[in-house]
Amino acid sequence: MAEPDPGVTLVELARSWFGPVEIIVNNAGIARPAPVQQINPADVIEEVEVHLIGPMSLLAAAWGDLKDSEAGRVVNTASGVGAFGLAGAAAAKAAVMGFTRTAALEGARHGIAINAVAPIAQTRMAGATFDDLSAHLDPDLVASVVLWLCHPTCPANGETFPPVAGGLLASSSLPPEEST
Repeated sequence: MAEPDPGVTLVELARSWFGPVEIIVNNAGIARPAPVQQINPADVIEEVEVHLIGPMSLLAAAWGDLKDSEAGRVVNTASGVGAFGLAGAAAAKAAVMGFTRTAALEGARHGIAINAVAPIAQTRMAGATFDDLSAHLDPDLVASVVLWLCHPTCPANGETFPPVAGGLLASSSLPPEEST
């Protein structure tokens, strides 16, 4: 017997608690660090399953709700940094950007906006990468950009916004009329 689709299971649970799904923020991530010459394909498959297949499954399961809302919003998490030994995770996050752009084309005709952020933040996965910048790269500071992308009046669709750090969005990422 096949295992239940985790996206379907999660959407059904969300519906039972909150009603129809109108916003999705896909922020799951894992890393299986290894230098290029030691990459284990099984580890890369696991990274792709978490970073890419999970958000695809969740979006597919919630598509009807997002479509019915006529203003559904999805924010996927790509990556704003690269580091030694993270080729698998970086490849999976790059795939998230392609998925975001393509899914946004389909969603646009139904009022669904799908974007991605490429945050730079001090997280458990980032470890001690940022050292003395940790206070300025609190993951909570990425939330303001995610909230903006979830707002029904946000015009962005199919975009990846890098870098998102310290509560700021790079001005080159903003539409021309909003840049300063």
